[in-house]
Amino acid sequence: MVELLPCPFCGGHNASLANHSESAFIRCYDCGTEGPVVTVEYSGDDRLRSALAYIEAANKAHAEWNKRKPTPLT
Repeated sequence: MVELLPCPFCGGHNASLANHSESAFIRCYDCGTEGPVVTVEYSGDDRLRSALAYIEAANKAHAEWNKRKPTPLT
């Protein structure tokens, strides 16, 4: 798993992977920021392929979070 950078909005370090039924995203538990949302591309009923698809989506969500530029709060 990739180390997450601090929240780009509040600077908090209390962020982790979260998910809904067909998406993965990062949530900051300090300020409530969520995103970016990455859709999990499932492959039918194959459990292994579905698990691998979720891992791929989680890795992409981590990478997208870490690319975000800090936005100062005013």
